[in-house]
Parts: sequence; structure tokens; C-alpha cells
Amino acid sequence: MIFDILYVKGPKGEECNLMTVRLKDRKMVLKRVIKPIPHMIEVVTGVETSDVEKIFQEFDRAMIRNEEGIIIKRLDSMYSPNDRGLDWIKLKGDSIEG
Repeated sequence: MIFDILYVKGPKGEECNLMTVRLKDRKMVLKRVIKPIPHMIEVVTGVETSDVEKIFQEFDRAMIRNEEGIIIKRLDSMYSPNDRGLDWIKLKGDSIEG
């Protein structure tokens, strides 16, 4: 599963760092450069919403699929390694009662 893209080769073979590019734009690049192969390489597109109820519906779906949880990301966020902040929030099953 591929969630994000941080580097890509340009048309002349130059390496382009995408860490300072908005998540929404990195997702567009990811869709253009990765060709999915079912059950081998799959691009996770996520769900775009600002509705809290929809967020918890997605979280419940993740719990039903026995996944660890979900990550809520701002579409205008940059990639910031080892940074904890409000741009990316991890919502895990063990942090929610019931």
C-alpha cells in the first residue's frame, strides 16, 4: 500500500523533493506516477471530508477491518518527518473506549 510520495524523478532524470509540496498535490503526483497492481501495489486515496461524523464512520470501518486506526491529515499540509502536530492526527483503536 502506498500512502504518499516524497521524491520523484523529473523529465530529465533530476530528483525532485516533494516534502515541501502540499499533501493534495503530492497525492496528484502519486496517482500519475504509480500504476497499481491489484494485491501487490495499491495507492491509498483516502477520503476527503471536514465532517466529524464521516471521520468517525471511516474510523469505525477501519476497526471492522481490524486495522490499527486512521490518520487525519490536512490537505494543505507539508511532509514533516518526526514532527507531531495538528496537521496529521493519528486516531488509533486503543485510544478510543467502546
